[in-house]
Amino acid sequence: MELAAGIRDMLEEGRKDEAVEVYQKFAGVDLYTAKDAVDEIERTMRLADQPGNPALSAADETELRDLLARGNTIGAVKLYRERTGLGLKESKDAVDTLARQLKS
Repeated sequence: MELAAGIRDMLEEGRKDEAVEVYQKFAGVDLYTAKDAVDEIERTMRLADQPGNPALSAADETELRDLLARGNTIGAVKLYRERTGLGLKESKDAVDTLARQLKS
């Protein structure tokens, strides 16, 4: 996804406000949804930098999207927790953000 790559570049350069604006404009979502999405991208970047806590693979993301498309939010949260090692709240928040992104 080219948009996410551009957002990551802006975050790495410390341009978070601009990243939120760009996400909002190109995804056609409200400010709060854009901020949540950019926060999730930023959090994923931090996870990737931590040893023993890898970011989700493309296959994992596809599986999450499939679970959410079928309405299996609990399965998606379980998968997210399993793959990232995060707690229940963090995993649920991340899955909820992804679900909102998929709806828009």
